[in-house]
Amino acid sequence: MSRVLAFVGAGLLALGSFLPWSVTKAPGIATVTKNGLEGHGIWTLVAAVVVLALLVRAAASGRRAEPLPAFVVALLAGVVCSYDIIDRIQKSHDLRVVAGASTRVGIGLWVSAAGTLVLIVTFFAQATAPIRTGGAAGAVAVPPAAPPSPPSPPLPVGPLPPPSGGSVAMPPQWMSDPMGRHGLRWWDGRRWTDHVEDSGAPGIDPYEDRPAGPAPR
Repeated sequence: MSRVLAFVGAGLLALGSFLPWSVTKAPGIATVTKNGLEGHGIWTLVAAVVVLALLVRAAASGRRAEPLPAFVVALLAGVVCSYDIIDRIQKSHDLRVVAGASTRVGIGLWVSAAGTLVLIVTFFAQATAPIRTGGAAGAVAVPPAAPPSPPSPPLPVGPLPPPSGGSVAMPPQWMSDPMGRHGLRWWDGRRWTDHVEDSGAPGIDPYEDRPAGPAPR
C-alpha cells in the first residue's frame, strides 16, 4: 500500500509541474497563465523523477525503496511548492493594491503540493516504522532459542557394570563405558545406548557390539 501511495504522490508531483502555477488577470489585459516549467516547477519535476527512479529500482529488486533519501527529496520539493504558494499569494495582494490586477495560485501548483504531501507522509511513516515497532531497519529476525535438551539420566548408584553379553539383569543406569572411549555409557536395562558422559559432559557416541567378554573394570 505504501508503495502505491508513493507512486501516486510522485505522479502528482510530476503532473503538477506541467500545469499552470499562476493565473494573472488585469483590466484590459488578457489572462496570463504561467506553468510550472516556466519557473520553479522544473525542480519539482526533477524531484518526481528521482523519487520514481528510487521506486522503480526498489520494485525491480523486490525490496522497499530507501525511505530516507526519498523523504529528503520530497521535503525539498515541498519547500519549493510552499515558497511559490506564499509568493503567489503575496503578489496577488500587491497587484490588487497597485494595479487592480489579481493573480492566483494555479491548479498545477496545488497538484504538485498535494503530491509532495503524499510523499512526505508516506516516506516519513516508512522511516519511523522501525522506531515505532521497536525494531531496526533491515533487521534480521532472530529465531527462537532451541528448547533445552532433556536432562541426563541419573548418575550411577550401585555396582558397575555387567558384561555386554552377561546374563545379570541390571536396572537402567550410568556405568563404565565398555568401549573404553568415555568415562560412562548409559545402560537402559537391556542394552548399551549411544549416550555417553565424560566428567559430567553428556555426548553421543554410537555403541559398537563386541564379542562378550569379562565385565569392564
